[in-house]
Amino acid sequence: APIYRLMQQEVDLTLAYTTRNDIDDQNLKIIQLPHFKIGRFYIHKHLHKILNQYDVVISQPHLSSVCLCLLQWLPRKFKLVTWSIGKHVTYNVPFDLTKRPTITDWIFEIIQDGADACIFYMKETIDYWAKYKKIDKRKYFEAHNTVAIADFKELPNFENRNTFLFVGTLYAQKGLGELIE
Repeated sequence: APIYRLMQQEVDLTLAYTTRNDIDDQNLKIIQLPHFKIGRFYIHKHLHKILNQYDVVISQPHLSSVCLCLLQWLPRKFKLVTWSIGKHVTYNVPFDLTKRPTITDWIFEIIQDGADACIFYMKETIDYWAKYKKIDKRKYFEAHNTVAIADFKELPNFENRNTFLFVGTLYAQKGLGELIE
């Protein structure tokens, strides 16, 4: 939520979610998008009508959200921006910039390509796609995926080495459970 609070200082910001709202901040406008599910795919109802109320829509191009992935091909009043890690990644498909793009990566990139701009968490992903295709680097931007940290004047004492800081999503495929136990 820290990045959203910063954005809200500059623009009239509304956050939208499909299935679960993980942000508990009464100062942010948050709406749930009406939807239904077919298998593992989400179909959003009235999405185009809802989104046309905004000037800019920033979307995470999840392949399971069919309607969000089709936005760039529909006539729209808003500018469309994708914000993601820049490649197709799942719990079973790790982020890897050393391998050539897969078919799914290419589908993901076609979706991103159709947007007016793309925001990636890191510059390396922009460079990755520039190796495999001609891209307009003016429409690609880097915005780190960040969290708020405490403000302190001097570093705390770490002599005991009993503190573990993990930044990210903790799920079994990362194999971090063995480190903690």
